[in-house]
Amino acid sequence: MTTVRILKDGIGYKSFECSGHSGFAKEGEDIVCASVSSATELIIDILERFSVDFSLDIDKKKAYVNCTVNDKDKTDIINAVLDGYCRYIKDISSEYPDYLKCILTEV
Repeated sequence: MTTVRILKDGIGYKSFECSGHSGFAKEGEDIVCASVSSATELIIDILERFSVDFSLDIDKKKAYVNCTVNDKDKTDIINAVLDGYCRYIKDISSEYPDYLKCILTEV
């Protein structure tokens, strides 16, 4: 199962973490994995293009990505982008609950 953890506080989104293999289908045919992977790569690219300050930890062998936002000046952009990501991941997890879990933690 793939798990996506998203952390948000009263100001906005702070981080997201993706881990694990969905197990929906074999490698190269797994639509759940492809959906999460492509959305995650897109979000990282958008944050880079808007010059958002963030740190990234990736381990491809372990199917792990952690993105922590460090930028306090671009809250509107960060919230808009990560809100869309959160909604998308939640939609996929509702369609494939045995293969993807989305955990939104608000502190």
